[in-house]
Amino acid sequence: MPYADSVVKNSLAKRHVIDIQVIPAQQLTSTDQQSIRDLCAQAFGEDVWCDYGYLNSAFHVIGRQDDQIVSHALWTDRILSLAGRAPLKTAYVEYVATEPSMQGQGLASQLLRFLVSYIQNEQLLRTQLKVDELYQLAALAPEDSEFYQRLGWELWLGDLSIRQNGENIATPEDDVMVYRLSCTPKFAVTEDLSAEWREGEWW
Repeated sequence: MPYADSVVKNSLAKRHVIDIQVIPAQQLTSTDQQSIRDLCAQAFGEDVWCDYGYLNSAFHVIGRQDDQIVSHALWTDRILSLAGRAPLKTAYVEYVATEPSMQGQGLASQLLRFLVSYIQNEQLLRTQLKVDELYQLAALAPEDSEFYQRLGWELWLGDLSIRQNGENIATPEDDVMVYRLSCTPKFAVTEDLSAEWREGEWW
């Protein structure tokens, strides 16, 4: 059953009414799964979908118009750590995509604002998604950093690394952006940041 239905109105040249829902991966229908995969392929110009195990526990944020999925993002749970500090429960955002014919009309912005608001709502997390702890940070690897900066995301300037088998593997060629949430501790984006290893792309 879809969660957190919300009607969001876009007052741009073509007015679109988008129904935004949060749906756990396990509850997606096979039709929606294929629609999301097709949407991402159209948006990125190639089939970018990967069947990694960690995506089985992802939460999908879906924007529909007339029952068609026209915009999408998801988040997965990750643990990010600042050097010398306690680990942070992080909502890691991926697969942000919009139907090509509807790009440039603010749909992805609406989804991302909705996502950021949702992951800070303790009642929704507990009652609808059965998530026990609030997220302390949101993060992503940007395709277009300027787009995310306009929405309040910050580019990480410090060193990045992946933790694997007790070692830190430096990833200097990667870009990461973060979004400070209501319970995010104070930090500077010039500090060192690391994430746990996972299959596929590390960031």
